[in-house]
This record gives sequence, structure tokens and C-alpha cells, in this order.
Amino acid sequence: MSITNLAFSPEANSIYESVQSSNSNQGTVESNQPATPAAGSSRQPPDFSNKTLIYPEKLLRNQSDFFQIKAIEYTPPNQGGQSSQPGLNSFYQSRTQQNLRSERSKGMVIFPMPAKVTDVNGTNWGEGFLNPAGAAAVGAYSAASGIAGGLISGELESGFKSAGGLLSGIKETLTDAGAYSYGSAYATTQAINQFGINLNPDELLARTQGTISNPNGELLFKGPRLRGYSFVYRMVPRNRNEARTIRQIVRFFKQSMLPPKSGILLNTPHVFFLEYKRKSNGVVKALNKFKPCALTDFNVDNSAGEGWNSYYDETEDISQPIATTIQLNFTELTPIFREDYAEFSNVDDVGY
Repeated sequence: MSITNLAFSPEANSIYESVQSSNSNQGTVESNQPATPAAGSSRQPPDFSNKTLIYPEKLLRNQSDFFQIKAIEYTPPNQGGQSSQPGLNSFYQSRTQQNLRSERSKGMVIFPMPAKVTDVNGTNWGEGFLNPAGAAAVGAYSAASGIAGGLISGELESGFKSAGGLLSGIKETLTDAGAYSYGSAYATTQAINQFGINLNPDELLARTQGTISNPNGELLFKGPRLRGYSFVYRMVPRNRNEARTIRQIVRFFKQSMLPPKSGILLNTPHVFFLEYKRKSNGVVKALNKFKPCALTDFNVDNSAGEGWNSYYDETEDISQPIATTIQLNFTELTPIFREDYAEFSNVDDVGY
């Protein structure tokens, strides 16, 4: 691949320079011969580090916006940083976009912008219900928290007063007619169910009194959600260089997503930093930014959707599919929190 006479921004020029530099040392990646390991060394696959693959090859000449996928070496959660809570230190939770751009590339692919540019932010909410026994437990926990706080702070008198209030509240609850009915139904069903009968207090109350306990239903926050993304690209080679690039792109993703062996252990595969970029300033403020992602699925279709179709390259003595479609499924390693948006001081930037 040869790209010359480029007069773009420093952002674009740096990309071109990396392409030209990597292309001058393509032998190990493009070689059709199997690698021969040195005596006493373990066999290693070709290294894509610092190599940039661009499809189509004239993309950066003709387009202002592009999609960049960079592989980076994975760092375990409790390495590479410090935390006030040992064991809860996620290395990637605190990594900014600038931090990730400075990570050493384990290989990079530049595509046109996806046909569909979408993102979905979400949080997990779910229904929560409490029967009278559960409600009493919640009340007991709230009171117990006050007791614990009093004991920890040395305010014993305050703690024991909270305990007294808890006992008083339970006593008042037990004298309530509805609570008495539920308590009786609960005790009855517990006794009946010992004989293999499956009956709950609400069913007994509904059948005998036409009532049920208040379920105390409410939608409750369950936690953050990890975002997932799917991208599909159909690549049709227009010359020998593009055909070679397509083969290398497929090899790059297949190889990078797999775990390397380390004796009896397996190391974590590379992870990926995704960016929507502009040649002018490197940022597309209107589109979402990505946390580091794992490539969870990589699907390849060489049939062009119509069965096997290929052409023969006499120079390289190979058959090349006339079209190769790939689907990449990514999942972010960490959830997005409100504090993460502090990275983007300009409210005109949509952030994550």
C-alpha cells in the first residue's frame, strides 16, 4: 500500500507516517511462508504491533471522517494504578481518551464510518416487592444501621435508644389487625407446607378473606449496564494491495481476540480502543466515545451472500473471494458513570 502526496492535518499525517513506516517492514505479516522458530524458542505468530491497515486504501484521501480500531495490551484490574479500596481498582475505569490514545498500538485498522452509527446508554432497573415480613426486615435493618452507627461512634446511649425504638415499632406492628392476619396465614402455610403442599400466605388470604398483603412494589435501581456494539463491513478488493490488506485485517482480528498461552495458564487477549475520528481535529463531538472494549465475536462471510465466488491472482497464485463481509461484536470492559463525563469539559461534546 502506497500513499503519497498527502497534505492534511498533523493528525492525518501522523497516521500516514505510521502506515508508511509499518509498510516498510511488512515481511513477517505478509509472508506466505510459515515462521521458523529459533532453536529453543516457542513459536510465535506474526506481530501486528504499530502496524496500520486501511481499507479502502484511498480512504483517507477521500473522506474526512473515519472509524479507527486500535488493539492494546490488556492490563488486569488491580495493576497499573492505586485504589483506596484494594481489590476494586479497575485500571480502565479511570483511563481517559487521551490516556488510551497514548497506549502502544498492538495493531490498528482504519475503516470508513459505519453504515449505522448508533449507541445505547442504559442502566438496570427492576421491580422490587416486599411482603410484610420483608418490610419488617427493612425496618429492622434501618434501625440496626442506627445502632451500629451509634456503637461505632461511641454513642452507646443513642444506639440503645434506637434499639428500643425498633422493638417498640415491632410490637406496634404485631398489634395491627392486617399484620395479625398475615402472621396467622404465614404460620398456617408453614405448617401445611411440611406435608408437601405448596401454599403461600397471600394465596391463603385471597381464598379465605379476599385479601392479599401489600406487595410494596417499586422500581429499584439494580446497577449500571455494560454497553455493546456491533459493526458490519463488506470489503471488496479492487487491486492486489487491497486484497492483501483484507486478508491481513481478517488475520489481525482473529489473532488479537484470542488468548495467548503462558505455561499452564492463559493470558487475557488484547482489548480494543475504538474512535470515531476526523482528519481536521481528531474528534467527532457529535458521536459517542468508547471505553476499552473486548472483541467477543468476530464473524467472516466469504461467500458474498451468494455462495462461493472468487478470482484467481496469477502473480501470487491464490484465489481471492470477490467480497468478504465481517461482523465485529464489542463489549466495553467497564460501565459508564456520571463522573466519567467530567473528562469532557465542553458541554457541546456528547461524551460517552
